[in-house]
Amino acid sequence: MIQSGIVATADIANGNLTLDYKSKSSHYFHTFVEVFGSDPAYADAIFEKAVLLRAEFENQSLKTSVVPHATYSLSDKLFALAANAGKGELLSIHHQENDDENLFFKDGSGLISSRRKAFNPDLPLFRGTGKRPMESIAKYFDPDQRILLVHNTVSEQQDIDFVGQYFRQPYWCFCPNANLYIEKKLPNIDLFRRNNCRITIGTDSLASNHQLSILAEMKTIQQHFPHIPLDELLH
Repeated sequence: MIQSGIVATADIANGNLTLDYKSKSSHYFHTFVEVFGSDPAYADAIFEKAVLLRAEFENQSLKTSVVPHATYSLSDKLFALAANAGKGELLSIHHQENDDENLFFKDGSGLISSRRKAFNPDLPLFRGTGKRPMESIAKYFDPDQRILLVHNTVSEQQDIDFVGQYFRQPYWCFCPNANLYIEKKLPNIDLFRRNNCRITIGTDSLASNHQLSILAEMKTIQQHFPHIPLDELLH
């Protein structure tokens, strides 16, 4: 990453394996300590573990936030705890990576719902909210919250409208090579451009990408959206 010119990274972490490296590196890191768990009975324990992990990073003078994993992977209680801890900070959340997320909130159907039941057999079935993902969970956050929505592969105009009306500082992060790797599909980037959205570029992780290179992501966007000028990609 350093050899390719990257000087700053927002990195999701669930443990302290990167702590030693980050504390010694001249590279700038913002670590998102990620929480998830659908069972409210474990919300306090999960959150406490995240707070302790955040303290480990901050004790090494590393910038850190506690963030929710995705719109669908936290109980109401855990969402409230994470959102409250992140007030005034930059947060990230996985958002609309595939159609299953929309189905989950619409009526409780799809693969996410069946996985939730498999992992939490004692929980009541989630019947959906009848709303879109961000409509369903925005209530936990202040409108002034800086929030980075990551992926947005299947986001549509109604999603952009809601987020733009509710949040004053939303950022839409695209990880095109990861989207092609997992879903073989890209976000409708032109739709976001027409809406003057704040767009950023990410890579996701090496679990879903062949390299961690913002330049490679820009090249992929240029290949599939050749009309987007270079100066806009750089911006």
